[in-house]
Amino acid sequence: MAIVGVIACAAGGVEQLCDELVTPLVDAGHQVPVTLTPTAFTWLRANGEADRIEAITRFPVRGPSRLPWEPRTHPAQLDVIVVAPATFNSTAKIALGLADNQALTVVTESLATVPVVLFPLINAAHAEHPAWPSHMAALRSAGVELIEGPDLWPLYPPRELPPDQNLPWKAILDATQQAVARS
Repeated sequence: MAIVGVIACAAGGVEQLCDELVTPLVDAGHQVPVTLTPTAFTWLRANGEADRIEAITRFPVRGPSRLPWEPRTHPAQLDVIVVAPATFNSTAKIALGLADNQALTVVTESLATVPVVLFPLINAAHAEHPAWPSHMAALRSAGVELIEGPDLWPLYPPRELPPDQNLPWKAILDATQQAVARS
């Protein structure tokens, strides 16, 4: 059994997180603490998904940082981290080592020591931003496994996600399970 830290950002499809990623990981026997960016936390708390995640994982969903005197609610050491979906903004911050919220702190503090799987959910305009290739290169050089490619939205070639298409949860889950097996 591994401890798989799930980090999610406020991007389309985050509302599928519980059913498509968290539940399969828990069903596989893993402990799955979930930390959300502030906006994702607001969204999933408001629509009841955070409550569902807490019931399945038996961990509180983290969003805001804890106060220094408050006890830790998640394990201090993770075996694998999966960031999905990751926004353009959060992906860039991780690549640059910026940690301005609890979710990004978890990733940036562990980047050199814990396997990380990341699915950047971006649009065509973001994929063409001049800084994007250097962000991807920085993450690759840190050993981050990026879920990307011609069969996945939206990187190569940049295109729009059809409204009825789900995120590539199977690819994300498979990459996470492979990272767990290697850890």
